Amino acid sequence: MEAAEKLRGKILHLDRDDVDLPEDLVFIQDILTFKVYDLRVDRVIGHIRDVLTSNPAHDMYEIAGEDGRLIYIPAIKPFLKEIDMDAGIVYVESIEGLIE
Repeated sequence: MEAAEKLRGKILHLDRDDVDLPEDLVFIQDILTFKVYDLRVDRVIGHIRDVLTSNPAHDMYEIAGEDGRLIYIPAIKPFLKEIDMDAGIVYVESIEGLIE
């Protein structure tokens, strides 16, 4: 516990090959700039600008909208539907009023 306490507030660097991520998790830097396709409105609404991790309940996608606005969508189910790493697309399903 003492050793862990010394690391509080520090930035840790690791080799991604040493990390075995669960199937439903990705490294944030791997999805930055991915297109975001909203299934509800059936179109690309922007691209991932950032992933905000300061919310204790869940992460939030910060999306640079096609019209220049910033859009925030929770990075959890039922909003997050799929991340296609090969195509570079994050599929989401917003609710009415979230992106309008």
